[in-house]
Amino acid sequence: MWGEQDSEWFSMWKAMITDKTRLTFYDSSKLGRVILKQRSPDQIHNQFVTFGIDHAVKALLAAEHNAKICIGCSVGGVIAWRAALQGLRIDKLITISSTRLRYEVETPLCQVENYFGEHDPYKPNTAWLSTIGKVTSTLIPGGHDIYAQQAVISKIFKELNL
Repeated sequence: MWGEQDSEWFSMWKAMITDKTRLTFYDSSKLGRVILKQRSPDQIHNQFVTFGIDHAVKALLAAEHNAKICIGCSVGGVIAWRAALQGLRIDKLITISSTRLRYEVETPLCQVENYFGEHDPYKPNTAWLSTIGKVTSTLIPGGHDIYAQQAVISKIFKELNL
């Protein structure tokens, strides 16, 4: 939710990148025109819900046209999911802690893998998981911030052979 600001976790992601991988980082708050300065977490969340996600989807669609693999953490996963539904060509979408997916009723046409913290109170329930379609969802020990855990990052990169 905080974008590049306070994203020590992203440096762990970048450190895992090999020479054969091209990584483009998109800051969800910048894509969504969300104002972070002097805002509470609830105010930031409200901005994403009321307009930021929609702005970010449009901005991502304008910036990207074909993504081999798209990894979205928290609100970034919802943004990528909706962009895929609106025409962004993605071979594989990986979402991590994208708990707002629980409100989605359509599934993108690409391969999708979701990772949720098993103790995240906002993770989708089993009914959503069983009705959303051909999507793989994995529960990982931890809370919402599993995308900042070295073990989770390593697991995903190993599975992707990056």
